[in-house]
Amino acid sequence: MSNFSIATRDFTGKRIQVDINRPFEEVLKPLHALVGRAAIDKWSAASPEEFIEEIKATVGESDFMLFQQIDHGAWLSKFKIKTKLVRRIFGNPLIARTMLEHDHRAGLFVPVELLLLEQEPDLTCSIIYVLPPSLIATATNPALLSSAQVLDAKVEALVRRVAV
Repeated sequence: MSNFSIATRDFTGKRIQVDINRPFEEVLKPLHALVGRAAIDKWSAASPEEFIEEIKATVGESDFMLFQQIDHGAWLSKFKIKTKLVRRIFGNPLIARTMLEHDHRAGLFVPVELLLLEQEPDLTCSIIYVLPPSLIATATNPALLSSAQVLDAKVEALVRRVAV
């Protein structure tokens, strides 16, 4: 008798690509400015109220904080692949909580991921991300879907502000 089981479930995600007629650095700069920097290892709140205050003090104008940035372009250059390609992982624990309280599996897709890619040959760039509700709300759960849609609206607002 096995101590585990494996279940496979198909679902459809929706990938969004926003093409921006500006250089990579001109898009990355406001993205940095609008997203605060997480200090996960420094959170010292003893109570939910203190934690909420720490989060509010950490998030940027977008209501998000950066958890991780991966510069794929930096390591790809070692293989003579010249491109600017940055993956950013960002979110807000207070927003994530509104989904995780309805379904803990939503934790697989929060925080959100975004890819900033320089496009050749014109050196414009694209922002690519997966629509949060298409990943998070795969089951019939109206409360979870509603929370995921709030996250989606915040991600879209951030991308629109960066793209202008």
